[in-house]
Amino acid sequence: MTTRNDLTLEDKINAIKLNEAGLTYRKLRDKFNIAIGAISNVIKRRAEYMSDYENNLNKIVKRETSHDSELHPLLAEFQSKLI
Repeated sequence: MTTRNDLTLEDKINAIKLNEAGLTYRKLRDKFNIAIGAISNVIKRRAEYMSDYENNLNKIVKRETSHDSELHPLLAEFQSKLI
């Protein structure tokens, strides 16, 4: 199983600019070490990422993490009632 490789916002903008300059999805895949489908999704969401970048959102954020720390105590309590 391969590991997940998330791109930062800066990496996504860089991939978009390289694609506009003529790099193919396969070359971008090799450069960023992600799946072609992920490259395709970045290119499809170009407008969203460009807007985020221009609005100076945090450029090193990769992806939102889940809030399991809040959910875990509730699940533990629920499971204890089932037993």
